[in-house]
Amino acid sequence: MLYQQLVDHILREQEKFYKIAYSYVKSREDALDIVQDTIEKALKSYHKIKQPEYLSTWIYRVLVNTAMNHLKSKKNVVFLDTSKESSYIDQNHMDLYDVLDLLNPEDKTLIILRYFEDLKFYDIAEIMSLNINTLKTRHKNILSHLKIQLDEGGDHASL
Repeated sequence: MLYQQLVDHILREQEKFYKIAYSYVKSREDALDIVQDTIEKALKSYHKIKQPEYLSTWIYRVLVNTAMNHLKSKKNVVFLDTSKESSYIDQNHMDLYDVLDLLNPEDKTLIILRYFEDLKFYDIAEIMSLNINTLKTRHKNILSHLKIQLDEGGDHASL
């Protein structure tokens, strides 16, 4: 029965899975690979789900972990060093997607799940294996940084 629920969920949400994967890699082929890997992993290990009511958050966790692992495996992916007080960006105009790409993968995951997938904090905390209060604090800090970035037009990246 759980297997059928999983299959039904995958069929219903496959487009969302693709959009999330694409938001990480910006490549159709890589996004499709991530979705395929996610589905394969989910179908092979669905029996590990302890509480069937968390099927949705469980598969999102598999998807996010698969996307993050994909990014880590790419040698040419460069993230901004967030340990410095500020990094300068040469672009005069940045849109939300450009700014999101400046976030570290965990922060980007939080924003994508909250605003692109409209998930509740509780579900995101489960997916990301974080304490809900930690997640809310991180969310508030990310929004402050994003607001500054967007207000300044991308002149100074302090993410």
